[in-house]
Amino acid sequence: MDLPSRIPVLRDNPMFILEARRVWRGPPALVGVVLVLGIEGGVALFGWDEARAASWPTHIADACLVGWFVLGWLLALGVVPALLGGAISREREEGRLDGIIVTGLPASSLLSGKLAVVAIPLVVLLTPMALYSALAGSDDISTGTTALFVIWALGAPLTACLISLSVSASSGRTRSAIPAAYVAVWAAATVGWVVTLVATRAAGPWKPGYIALLTAQWLVVMGCVGWWTAVRALRRLGASG
Repeated sequence: MDLPSRIPVLRDNPMFILEARRVWRGPPALVGVVLVLGIEGGVALFGWDEARAASWPTHIADACLVGWFVLGWLLALGVVPALLGGAISREREEGRLDGIIVTGLPASSLLSGKLAVVAIPLVVLLTPMALYSALAGSDDISTGTTALFVIWALGAPLTACLISLSVSASSGRTRSAIPAAYVAVWAAATVGWVVTLVATRAAGPWKPGYIALLTAQWLVVMGCVGWWTAVRALRRLGASG
């Protein structure tokens, strides 16, 4: 039994099944998995080396937490726009999008299939360091700070996925869609960081719980705008709701 048949939400989504078979097979997928796992292993080894003079679980947990945050943002700013910036525009260029629309596949199903193929591996690959950080614990990092890092590390790549899809759905050429996706993701990240810094200064002392809530709201808003824009673009092309 393959993966799509195990996930009820995606089991009947033909776009997800086709994209998963195309993307998750072959050397590029294997190289990507090995690369990300190698980075995670390097972060853990760095933490192990730093822990020789102190409590090893605490230091590795801290290193994993920071490394997880950095890796999440690297994926969001450097990898996701390249993977999803041309996801819809490529279908248009190669003439497959019209055939997909004719089948009656809703715009939401088309987008969720494209999104899941990239989002599921991102979550799976980012989870190990998060689990270790939560289980090992740290006296130096508060619960609010940990929540903030979690929201940043997981929310940023997922929001970048939605923004990249919206740009791809609105563009007719992959050559211009991918750079535009990078611009949109970086612009959203910059505005988010500026808002966070301004809110941090206005709040006075360091309040990670407050900043985590603000960041989560910002990521949700940007993600919803990206999804709504992508659905609207596909409906203009003739896709059903």
